Amino acid sequence: MRHFVFLSCSFLVIVLTLPTNSTLAAKANPAPVVGDAAGKFLPEGRSAQSRALYLTLIDDMRKSGRTHAALAHLDAFEQLYPHGTDAAVMRGNCFVDIGAFEQAAIIYRKLLKTKAAASAYAGLGRIEGLNDRWTAAAGEFSQAVSRMPTDPDYLNDYGYALLRQGRLEEALFRIRQAAELAPANVRVRNNLILVLSATGDTAGSKSLLDSIADTTERADIQAALKAQSAKLVLQAPDVVRTPVVDR
Repeated sequence: MRHFVFLSCSFLVIVLTLPTNSTLAAKANPAPVVGDAAGKFLPEGRSAQSRALYLTLIDDMRKSGRTHAALAHLDAFEQLYPHGTDAAVMRGNCFVDIGAFEQAAIIYRKLLKTKAAASAYAGLGRIEGLNDRWTAAAGEFSQAVSRMPTDPDYLNDYGYALLRQGRLEEALFRIRQAAELAPANVRVRNNLILVLSATGDTAGSKSLLDSIADTTERADIQAALKAQSAKLVLQAPDVVRTPVVDR
């Protein structure tokens, strides 16, 4: 299986290994027809545990590429558990996955003053990145990081957006933070290889690349690095090395 990705939903690359309830009331609300495990978690008592399990299964659908099925289950989920900010974030993420950016942005903006603000800013950053607006993307990811400074996915995404702007030292700092917080995270590792190469640390980049035991995965990553490096070269006139300023 290939694992070279950038964002929580991913720009950097190869294939995403995705970017985490009571029977419905009588005849007025018949139970949804389901053909998978999600149907088992329509709870009898609508417990917090059943809610979490159902939402997790919906997220698993989305991450496995069954985004439209996930949206259908979110409709069913919100009949059982209305007004959840976590479900709203997931709906926004689903819309981003299928390219419905306007619908996603509307959802995220409504969440900016809620407890889900960090996720909402990250979602907006993802939209900007998918449209190659890296300055705007970095601004949104910065807001996400300021709210959840130890989240490795937000730090990784922020670092990549900085890298695409040519802010190499800042990018390296943020991606190193992510790597130290989540040393087993493949997406972060791959971005660290890329940013080390971009900053001229070819020995560090090669050492990290050589540590990947699977030769097929290593070859995939090398090919992806080449493609990403080409993008950075095209941006070379704008590349500046700026000092790291913690936020």
